[in-house]
Amino acid sequence: MTPAEQQEQERVERSLQRAIVKRDKHVNQMLILFNLSKIVESDPSSLPMFDARKRDLEALMSDFRLDQEDVMDRMVELGRIEEFIREHSVIETVVTEQYYSIQAVAGAMACCKLDSVIRSGSHINLPKIELPHFNGDIINWRSYRDTFTSLVHENPDLNSVERFHYLIASVSGAASTVVRSVPLTGPNYEVAWNALHDRFDSTRLILHAHLDKLFGFSPIKNESLTDLNNFLDVFKENTAAINALGVHDLSGFLLFYIASRVLDSSTKRLFEAGRGTHDLPTLNDLLIFIQSRCKVLQNSSMSDAEIKPAAFTCQNPAISRSSLLATAKDHEPHCYACQGTHYVYKCEKFKGQTTSARFQLVKSKNMCSNCLSGSHADFTCPSKYSCRTCSGKHHSLLHFESRKRQAGTNSNNNAPVVPSSSAPPVGNLPSTDDTSFVGTVSSGNMSVLGTAVIRMCNQQGQWVPVRALIDCGSQISAITIKCATRLGLTRCNRKINVVGLSQSPVV
Repeated sequence: MTPAEQQEQERVERSLQRAIVKRDKHVNQMLILFNLSKIVESDPSSLPMFDARKRDLEALMSDFRLDQEDVMDRMVELGRIEEFIREHSVIETVVTEQYYSIQAVAGAMACCKLDSVIRSGSHINLPKIELPHFNGDIINWRSYRDTFTSLVHENPDLNSVERFHYLIASVSGAASTVVRSVPLTGPNYEVAWNALHDRFDSTRLILHAHLDKLFGFSPIKNESLTDLNNFLDVFKENTAAINALGVHDLSGFLLFYIASRVLDSSTKRLFEAGRGTHDLPTLNDLLIFIQSRCKVLQNSSMSDAEIKPAAFTCQNPAISRSSLLATAKDHEPHCYACQGTHYVYKCEKFKGQTTSARFQLVKSKNMCSNCLSGSHADFTCPSKYSCRTCSGKHHSLLHFESRKRQAGTNSNNNAPVVPSSSAPPVGNLPSTDDTSFVGTVSSGNMSVLGTAVIRMCNQQGQWVPVRALIDCGSQISAITIKCATRLGLTRCNRKINVVGLSQSPVV
């Protein structure tokens, strides 16, 4: 250590000793006032001395907090924070309890004075002592709790029903909801009072509320007396309240609060699910949890990556081979009509052919009839597009005009239609009257079947009304392409033999 560093350390040590001496002086003054508050209850002659000393209570508490903060700052500079937590933080807890006890005795004395004045028939008009009011704001809970306890809860002249009436009259908002849910009877007063404690008497919630006030303070853009006074009021009030809570590891919880603000809501819920509602977590607790969550997500993603390819290959090995070929061939366009280096659907020669000729070329080259690619079959086509004319599962260049006319004929007959091989059915679902299938068999006979409006669940979990055709003699169910698209259903190709009456095949 250099001489300059040694001198600086000695200076900080001297400052620490001065701060400890000043703080202990205020601690002794608070102890004297606390002992006096205990004596005044049994010895009324000490009441004048208690009243005189009580006037300095707030200033004494404020000076103590400032000196305590000075001691903490000096010990942090010297790297002795563990010593501060072990030996000096306890002093703050004791002084805070003495402070609130003195306030409670002072409030009880004031109430007794008012009662004595009223009983003596004095004509002195003193201001009426109002009940404390609590609207559910967690920041004001401790003040309300201590004042109500001294004036009402521990008042021996009141019975339980009277205390319950005072409790109902002193709360509003969220606090009123908790109290009014309990029937107004004498034994239920303790139930309602304990319910308020369970709901609002949480050190963590109070600490969160004060930190929200500090971190939510709007930045001061221009220097002004009003803004600076507001800054002093907010930060002095909330820092003093935080120090009065007597949190053991305040710095650890503060770092946790800052870190948790940037996490997503799902991670926060998972973290809180494994902890008690009154625990004060630290940053280290949060980091350990996040590290375990990372391992869980990593392992689960690895499991998905290992399972899916194996199942995919096992169920359909042809699809795996086709996908490997597609990655190699799709990047090199090849026209099967003119052998040029372009895609077949861009070939002028292919476009100039008739629909039948184009269809025969596609079948002879084992091309996909949906995207006109030669690297995979129809049932493995990844394309989500369909025919622009009839919405069938085939390319628009392979659309036959007869399909459109037949679809219109069946639509006029109000009869369900059966898909042909170029447009396979979507699945085993009810049918709607929005769009006809491709490939039908016309009939001169007209049959009237019942319909009904039903609700079907789409891919987003919403119930959508559709029109269903009720055919009690049918052994299969069909759905139109337009309805399936509107519901967001997944489609896949299947080869199904459809037969009519007397097992007559439907082409």
